[in-house]
Amino acid sequence: GRNGATLWSFWGQNSSDNFGASVADAGDVDGDGFRDLVIGAPYDGVGTYAGRVTVVSGYAPWWNIGFALNGTNGPPVLALQGQPAPGALVQLRLTNALPGGSAFLVVGLGMSKSPFAGGVLVPTMDAIVAGLPIDDSGRLALQGPFPPGLPPATPFWLQMWIPDAGGVSGLAASNAVAGATP
Repeated sequence: GRNGATLWSFWGQNSSDNFGASVADAGDVDGDGFRDLVIGAPYDGVGTYAGRVTVVSGYAPWWNIGFALNGTNGPPVLALQGQPAPGALVQLRLTNALPGGSAFLVVGLGMSKSPFAGGVLVPTMDAIVAGLPIDDSGRLALQGPFPPGLPPATPFWLQMWIPDAGGVSGLAASNAVAGATP
């Protein structure tokens, strides 16, 4: 990824199949609105002309956008799991935040990337959930069904802001995370 982190890892069926010998953009093979990849393994199979092509969906439900603002414990980290589809179980985790503090979740249907309190407010402020409790280890975990009402392929952005005397202007902010409904 942009920061050097591994985004995906893929392995072949066996150590000699030469999986990854060729990788190409396949366009939108599965019709989900996202570009897909084809990955070749020319030596997978039995026989002289055996091989395999794997199609990998380009859909990833969550993207780390960055723009964290350091607090007392460094940059708070926001991560989500699950599919952003109505009723699907979604888990939100905040780590590295001020122990015993509280957080504000900012949700936007647009990306503003506005300067704010010495950092960058990434989402537009379409919804704010205030007073989310951070435990004594600097963590917050929420889990529940993804809400209904967003049409397919709707992008949205999330970011946590934490009152923290160790942060610039008394605030810390998590990285922003973007998602899109399938």
